[in-house]
Amino acid sequence: MTAGLSLAVMAGQFVPRASDAAYAVLFGLAENLAIMAVLFAHPAIRRAIRPMLGLPRHPFELAGIGLLRWILGGGLAFLCFFLALIVTQLWLPQSLATLIPVETPHTFDLAKAEPLQSITRYLLLPVAATMEELVFRAGIFLVLANLNAGPAVIVLVSATAFGLAHTTSGATAMAFAFLAGIGQMGVFLMWRSLPPLIFGHYIYNLWRT
Repeated sequence: MTAGLSLAVMAGQFVPRASDAAYAVLFGLAENLAIMAVLFAHPAIRRAIRPMLGLPRHPFELAGIGLLRWILGGGLAFLCFFLALIVTQLWLPQSLATLIPVETPHTFDLAKAEPLQSITRYLLLPVAATMEELVFRAGIFLVLANLNAGPAVIVLVSATAFGLAHTTSGATAMAFAFLAGIGQMGVFLMWRSLPPLIFGHYIYNLWRT
């Protein structure tokens, strides 16, 4: 099911989006919430993901250390996106941008100049970050771990799927998502905790939108 959802998210990039920001935001919210609802509807997946929704902590640690590690994890997640941005802007050839043209404006881009920008920021951005971390980090990890895949394979498959999910945003966006996905899965494998990743992902999207 998780693999199917990953493919559905990637295929969903090719669904024509409304040119009106209001409908684009509503469609984005409905799409992301539906994907998470389907994911948590499966009892086995729900049981497997539930432990990942807690904060990273170790037994017998002092009070507050878990919160510090939550902040550190969120900072590392943000850094993964930031470094991926630097690499794609400074070190990738400009000709890469023309390999896959951008077919439709992204929902976030549509809403930038609209009154619904605040709704995009405070509703769609955290929902989108949560959905992507659930599917492309936790979900793909569960599938590949059950197949006894090693960490390198898990990181590579997750990053590739995350990159392909941004196909219609252009080749540069795909490269950016691939690089960010490598770092995000690396952080996830360190603590097996989703909240720091979601927090860092959301803060980056908030900063860039």
